[in-house]
Amino acid sequence: MRHLLDIMSSTVGQSVQRELRAIGIWEEGFAKVRPELISGLRLCESWCKACEELIFLWKDNTEGRSWVGFDYKDEFVLLLGHRLQEILTLRQTREELSRLLSGDFDTENDQKQMQNARSATLVGSLGKYFAGIDPLLCSHHTDSAWHRAVEKYEKSLAPLDFQIAANFRQMISPLHETPLPLLHELRQFKHLLSRCNIRRALVSEREALLHQLVDMIENMGENFHVLIHDAIWLCVLHVQI
Repeated sequence: MRHLLDIMSSTVGQSVQRELRAIGIWEEGFAKVRPELISGLRLCESWCKACEELIFLWKDNTEGRSWVGFDYKDEFVLLLGHRLQEILTLRQTREELSRLLSGDFDTENDQKQMQNARSATLVGSLGKYFAGIDPLLCSHHTDSAWHRAVEKYEKSLAPLDFQIAANFRQMISPLHETPLPLLHELRQFKHLLSRCNIRRALVSEREALLHQLVDMIENMGENFHVLIHDAIWLCVLHVQI
């Protein structure tokens, strides 16, 4: 039975790889890549969950041919799912960075526009950091090269963090008195806000928004459940500092 599951798992993983290799993971537009990555990720997660459920059924409900030994976990599909999540996060972060760096927040400051343009060029060159690495080839033998490339790219973005925070602060400045639209903008850039330097730079904005949401919830009385989910999310983000 393990052999059969190995064959089926290999088929699932290779199918996901084949579909994603047909598009340019680094070069293709995010609007096209995102749904493909999510679809592949969901398929990997569904297969891993299906394997767990099958093992549970065979252990407890199969007479004469019950499952014996360790639970089955397909390492190939599991690693592929983790890799797809990492790729999705990298692409999403680049998309958020590009939006902030290409935004025309200060038309009278030519120097800042030039700085944004140079930074946007750096952010856009994601593929060069993974040159020679097949992002869909997942194993313990290839993980070290992948993680080195990710670390190198993350380090290249570190000098941009405070510039990104300044751009974001300027972008949300008209929303300070409207907590719900401001919360929406924070959620649109949730990957960026998880970066340590940006999180620290925007601590006052998040604290102010948190106080506004708490006041709204107290004023709403019985209707506070409408906002409680978003308030909890913001609290979790805040305590990560």
